[in-house]
Amino acid sequence: LNHAIRFAQTKNGIVLTLLSVAFIFLYVMLAGLFEDNADSEIIKIQGNTLTPEEKIRDMVRKTELPYMQIYRLDTKPLEENIKKLQPIKNVYIKRYWLPARIIIAVEERTPVFLLTPNLDTEPNSALTAEGVLINKDYLPFKIPQKAKIILTYGVVNGHEEVWSKKKVDKLIEITKAFEAYSGLEVKYIDLRNEKDSYVMLGEF
Repeated sequence: LNHAIRFAQTKNGIVLTLLSVAFIFLYVMLAGLFEDNADSEIIKIQGNTLTPEEKIRDMVRKTELPYMQIYRLDTKPLEENIKKLQPIKNVYIKRYWLPARIIIAVEERTPVFLLTPNLDTEPNSALTAEGVLINKDYLPFKIPQKAKIILTYGVVNGHEEVWSKKKVDKLIEITKAFEAYSGLEVKYIDLRNEKDSYVMLGEF
């Protein structure tokens, strides 16, 4: 009988030990994934065509998150940090328990104008419909954009040119009006002369 009891205790001890090891392993797998695995397959990124993936992963590294199970993690700080990237409009993060992973899905802004000082130079920045300026760090875009060219030196009255949604809306309105009345496509808008701007149509 004593032998049977000792055997049962030993067996139970082994089971408890294995369960403890499994629990610790599972906890490690589910916790603190952002800190050391920003480059791993644990984090998937979707929806980025304008934003280089490395820039998004860099924001993951810079985000201070608690060391805890991924399915319990508050992803709001991570979402807010990723949204600081100029092309990013919205961020949606999905957390999965097993296998432990997250999917970062981004919604990007739409460039409506590409800015350049002349037609012989590649665009050095882009404007979105919201009036957000996307700088040269993101250009050239991997996928060609259906955006109009604006010729500009980026300086107005001796100061750096400031863009806003109101200004972009006006330029979009002008573009549509010229195309509607002429039946031709607007090739570019020249804003380099502060006192005289003009629009170039397709066949002229």
